[in-house]
Amino acid sequence: MISEIERLTKYTDGRRAFSRLDALDPRCRLLCALSAALVISSLQEIPALAAAGVLPVLLLFVDGRDGFFRTGRTLLGINGVSILVCLFLPLTYPGTRVFGVFSIEGARMAMLVTWKLNLISICMTRLAVSMGMPGMDGALTALRVPLKMRMLILLTTRYVFLLSERVLTMTRAVRLRAPKCALTASYRAMGCMIGTTLIHCSDRAERACLALRLRGGVNGFSGHAQSRWAARDSLMCLCLFIYFAFVLVID
Repeated sequence: MISEIERLTKYTDGRRAFSRLDALDPRCRLLCALSAALVISSLQEIPALAAAGVLPVLLLFVDGRDGFFRTGRTLLGINGVSILVCLFLPLTYPGTRVFGVFSIEGARMAMLVTWKLNLISICMTRLAVSMGMPGMDGALTALRVPLKMRMLILLTTRYVFLLSERVLTMTRAVRLRAPKCALTASYRAMGCMIGTTLIHCSDRAERACLALRLRGGVNGFSGHAQSRWAARDSLMCLCLFIYFAFVLVID
């Protein structure tokens, strides 16, 4: 899941993949993404979720077929988590039981959670994550987010990406070197792989801390260019405010 999201933030030939959403100010995109996540997560009724799904569907097709397939690959990875939700919630959620095992309310809750997860993932991926780390940093800076909070968010996101990439590389190496190893041997290899990964991550964190100190803190690194809030950004926020108000009224 993380590797697919990271793919949207990578630069090709020194430049990030162009999106029609780049016409909006990064602050506008981040505010819209957070507002969408908060509103969608608070919804409880199916008609309201259906109405809230209009925005994510538009975001899926805003960049044509390329944007649709990039986001689709991300959703495939994210929905691996929803499989567990659909399996366990009907079994553990309280409510009316069918055949003495499955809960009707649990099945409904699993459907709502999966639906919300996909809608929020589309909004966050297309509006915020696709800006890349520099774009999100510029948006957080312009929104006056405190420096420590901003660096905590950005560094955590960055090193989660690195940790995911390291785990995927080592998993692939284990599969290539021992494709048919026994169950106990595979568990032993998995434990060694996780331990080695944590050691490498600790070493990477120490080097990152040293780099920050040698460069005099965050100011020693290049920042994102300052953006300018335009009339279209205000119009976008106003339209989304009316749209979300309508969705909440339905709910």
